[in-house]
Amino acid sequence: MGRFGVLIFFVISGFLIAMSWEKKKNVVDFALARVLRIYPAVIVVVLLSVIILGPLLTTKSICEYFNNNLTKLYIQDITLFRMYYYLPGVFEFNPTSSINGSLWTLPYEFTCYIFLGFLGLIKALIKKKIMLICFVLLILIHFFFTQEVKEIVIPIIGIDFKTFYPLFLYFISGSLFYVLRKNIRLNILGAVISTTILYCFKDTSISMYLSLILLTYIIMFIAFYKPLPFEKTGQFGDFSYGLYLYAFPVQQLIVYLFNDTISLFTMIILSFLFTFPFAYLSWYVIEKPSLRIRDKFNKIKLFTTAPKKNGG
Repeated sequence: MGRFGVLIFFVISGFLIAMSWEKKKNVVDFALARVLRIYPAVIVVVLLSVIILGPLLTTKSICEYFNNNLTKLYIQDITLFRMYYYLPGVFEFNPTSSINGSLWTLPYEFTCYIFLGFLGLIKALIKKKIMLICFVLLILIHFFFTQEVKEIVIPIIGIDFKTFYPLFLYFISGSLFYVLRKNIRLNILGAVISTTILYCFKDTSISMYLSLILLTYIIMFIAFYKPLPFEKTGQFGDFSYGLYLYAFPVQQLIVYLFNDTISLFTMIILSFLFTFPFAYLSWYVIEKPSLRIRDKFNKIKLFTTAPKKNGG
C-alpha cells in the first residue's frame, strides 16, 4: 500500500506541476516556485529533528551526539539529495531506527521537476502531439532497455534510475493528462472499465504499463468527480506537505513511547492528531510565507520583460 500511495502521489504531482509550468512566466519563475515550495519546510523538519528530537531521545551524551558523523550527515538532508536517515542513539530500539523515512521520495520528486522544466523549455507541454510522443518513447525505453535503465546513476546527486524511472513515468503520465485534459472524458464507466482491466492484469508483465494510463485515469476521475467535496479541502490551507514531512517522526515517537502496546487503529488516530498541528504550523509559519517571496519578485517585475517599442 505504501508503494501504491507513492505512485498516486507522483501522478497527482505530475498533473499539478504541469499546471504550475503553464501559469509561470518563465523557467526562472518556475524554478523559484518549486524551490520555495519544497526546501523551506524540509530544512525546518531536518533541523528540528537534529536540534530538538535527537538530543531529547538519544542514548548518547550530548557531546557524543553532536560530534557523531551520523549527525553531520543527517544535516546534509537539507540539500534534498543523498538522503541520510539515522541519528546516533535515536530510535535504536524501534523496529526501524530511521528518523524520517518518508524523505526518500523528495530527491526523485525534485528531479522530476527538473525534467518537466526541460520539457517545458522545448515546448512539449504546449504541444499535445510532442508530449504524447515523449511519453510513448519513455515507456518504450523502459520496456526494451529495462536493465540498462536500472544501471544509470546521475553523478553527484546520486539519483539511481532503478528507483527513479518508474516514478518518473507516473509523474509524466499525470503531466500528460493535464496537457490532454480537454480531450479526455472522465466518467464512471471509464473508471469502472479501467479498474476492471487493472485487476485482470494485476500480476502480468504489462500491469505497470497499463496502470500508467488507467490508474492515472481513475485518480483524475476521483479528483474531479463533482459529487465528491474535494474542491473544498484546501480552503483552510494546504497541509498535505506538512503531514507528509512530520508523520514519520511522529509515528516513530509513538512507537518509542508505547512500543507494541497500542493497536494499528490507535496508532493511525494518534499519528494524525499529533501530526496535524505540525502540518498546520508548517503551512502558516513556513510554507505560505515562503511562497510569498515569489510574489515580491513579481512586484519588482523580475520575471517579466519590457515590451518592445514600436520599430525597436
